[in-house]
Amino acid sequence: MQNTLITVQDLSCVGRCSLSVALPVLSCLNIQCIPLPSALLSAHTGFTVPFRKPLTCEMNDIFLHFKETLPSVDGVYIGYLAEYEQLSLMNEILSHYDNAHIFIDPVMGDNGKRYSSISERLCDGISKLCHKADFIFPNLTEAALLLDIPYNNLPNNDALLNMLAEKFGSSVVLTGLMDSSGNIGACALHDNNTYSAYTKMVPGKFPGTGDLFASVCVAGILQEIDMQCILQLATEFIYSSAKDFSGDSRYGLPFESKLNKLSNDFFALKNKENN
Repeated sequence: MQNTLITVQDLSCVGRCSLSVALPVLSCLNIQCIPLPSALLSAHTGFTVPFRKPLTCEMNDIFLHFKETLPSVDGVYIGYLAEYEQLSLMNEILSHYDNAHIFIDPVMGDNGKRYSSISERLCDGISKLCHKADFIFPNLTEAALLLDIPYNNLPNNDALLNMLAEKFGSSVVLTGLMDSSGNIGACALHDNNTYSAYTKMVPGKFPGTGDLFASVCVAGILQEIDMQCILQLATEFIYSSAKDFSGDSRYGLPFESKLNKLSNDFFALKNKENN
């Protein structure tokens, strides 16, 4: 059986991120992925002043047609929202597909700072939207924004997970973490259990890494793969895509050649779960 998922993210034409990585990753993991683009950008914002067009009006028209053509979905995965006015549509979508699993990657900032394109008003709206999620995928900056605490005064990872889970009533996957040995990875709180997975750190800043990670996790959660296994698979996929990288990191990780192995490993886990 194939799961059906609506994903709301921007389409950045140059630079691997958002829809341009979510679509291939989710598709190769047997998810029928239905995009609802929130904005069109000539390139992601790591490049100099890209063309940027929010698609709020178009999204509303597309969703009207979804109501006719898409009676139900298994999941809704919300990432980058381009402006505050898109939040009312998100609430309408979540109400319409009220039996779907809800995944929210609260794209608001990184490295201790809110993104310039994310207003305080939109940030507050995204935080309120997270109360409707089954899973949220914040990085440390976004965790600080969601909890309204200083980035430089964050508690330890376990405390952060518990604070986020208590506030939003959701499972939490916290990304972009460093362990005491300098490895990078993620930790999660799901069904009152804590999980973590780390791999070697590859020097450099790679846009779209969180989108790759979350896409693998969403596919695994929808197909009921063990949380520890899916965290480990996602971190290893990121590492394998990054370890031999050379060139301009703004173009994102060359993950395409790793999709076949990702798919094989994913379905080996799924078959193990079923046996």
